[in-house]
Amino acid sequence: MTFHANHVTCNQMALEGIHRIASVHAGKRVNILQASP
Repeated sequence: MTFHANHVTCNQMALEGIHRIASVHAGKRVNILQASP
């Protein structure tokens, strides 16, 4: 039970990290597009 809870928490943290990285990449892409003439 504890292992399962930790496993779910680990997956959730990993997904949040991936989402955060994706958001940063998307933000950089938007900034590059806006900076382009």
